[in-house]
Amino acid sequence: KRRRRGTLRQRHQRLDHRLARHTHRDRHAPHLAHAPTRDFFFLLGEDSTMQTPKFVLLDFDGVVIEGTNEGYFHCYHRALGEVGVSLDAQAERQSIIQYWGTGHVKQLEMLLRDHQEKVDAAARAWETCVESPTFWDHALLIDGSKEAIAQMCRHVPVAIVSGARKRHIERIVERDGLVGIGAIYSSYDVEPLLRKPHPHLLQQALKQFDIAPTEAIYVGDMNNDVRMARAAGVEPVVVLTGVMSREDARQESVVLIADNLLAVAKQFYPL
Repeated sequence: KRRRRGTLRQRHQRLDHRLARHTHRDRHAPHLAHAPTRDFFFLLGEDSTMQTPKFVLLDFDGVVIEGTNEGYFHCYHRALGEVGVSLDAQAERQSIIQYWGTGHVKQLEMLLRDHQEKVDAAARAWETCVESPTFWDHALLIDGSKEAIAQMCRHVPVAIVSGARKRHIERIVERDGLVGIGAIYSSYDVEPLLRKPHPHLLQQALKQFDIAPTEAIYVGDMNNDVRMARAAGVEPVVVLTGVMSREDARQESVVLIADNLLAVAKQFYPL
C-alpha cells in the first residue's frame, strides 16, 4: 500500500533529521567536508513518486557556472554609481533577485524607479561592465557540472533555459567543452513580458523536443526559476550552488533540492 507523504511540515521535519545526520558527520569527519562523494540530493518525502525525467532543462548561472551571479550584482551596483544613485545594499540585492531573469533594462527600471531618466545611461554602463573580458574570465564551471551534463546527455536530451544572452552561454559552452547540450533558450530572444518567471521559454523547449511538462525537470537556483517551472507544469529542482539557500527552497515548497548539478545527475541517471 502506498504510504502517505504527510504534510509539508512533516516532510520538512524528515529533511531536518537527515540534515542533522549529515551535519554531525561533517563535524566529526572534517576531512570529508569537500570530498567528491558529498553530493546530497534531498527529497522532502522519501516516497516521492517522481519518475526519471525524460528531459532536463538547466538554468546556467549558479547551476552550471559560478562567478557570474555575483558579477551581475557588481555590474548593477556599478551602473547605479555611474549615474550617481546609491541604494541600501540589502534593498538593492533583494530587488535584483526579485526581478532576476527579466533582463537588465527591467532590473534597472525597478532599481531606478525614482530616477527613470537615468535608466538608459545606467543600462549602457551595465552592458559595458558585463561585456568586459574580465567579467567572463571569472565565469568558471561549478565543480562537477561538466561531468553532470555529460552523464545526463547519455540518457536524455538536455537544454539550457537562461536569462543570460545566448552568445555568452555559447562562449562558455565552447570554451569549456560542454558537449551534448541540445538547445539554448535565452530571455533576450523573446519579448520582455515573456521572460522569467513567465513559462514561455520552457514551453518553447518542451514543444520543440515534444516532451510533456510532467516528464521534465528544470534545475535552477533562483525563486523565479521555481516559479517559471511551476507555471509551465515542470517539476523544479533547486541546486545550492547559486543564490537560493536550502531554507529559501523550502519556503518555496520545493520538493527536490540538491547540493549541486552532479547530485542531480547521480540521483536520476546513475552510472
